[in-house]
Amino acid sequence: MIDAAIFTAPAHTEWSGAALVTREGKLVGVGSLVVGDVTGVGKSIPGNMYVPINRLKPVFDELVENGGLTTPPRPWLGLYTVEHMGQLVIGGISEGGPADRAGLHRGDILQALNGEVLDDVADFYRKLWAIGPAGTPVMLRMERDNDAFEVTVRTGD
Repeated sequence: MIDAAIFTAPAHTEWSGAALVTREGKLVGVGSLVVGDVTGVGKSIPGNMYVPINRLKPVFDELVENGGLTTPPRPWLGLYTVEHMGQLVIGGISEGGPADRAGLHRGDILQALNGEVLDDVADFYRKLWAIGPAGTPVMLRMERDNDAFEVTVRTGD
């Protein structure tokens, strides 16, 4: 979740890390991932998301000097969420990631994090990132095939 991310279409699966440049040759973004809807209004137009270069400027010197940021990494679950018919659904799982190791599946419905009901994708990430650094365990209330269950997942980096 990045405020003011840049979205392009059509989707290209090999553009992660690619430069997004203007016609004048100015770097404006760095390719990050493929998304299911670049419109943000549920039209399901796949495309690519780019991190605006101005997001990198404040941390650039630290990245070059240290090879990364010195702040603790945010917690990561290794899942991709989508909003579908008013529900937060797992649209994909990173193989070997925390969600995969916890037995979560594509299509599972994510209802709550640490007992807090989730409204949408942005709410999910805000609550996840507020729990502490990577490695912090979270309790997820899930639904699969109309059966609710809870699972504790140790977040990763």
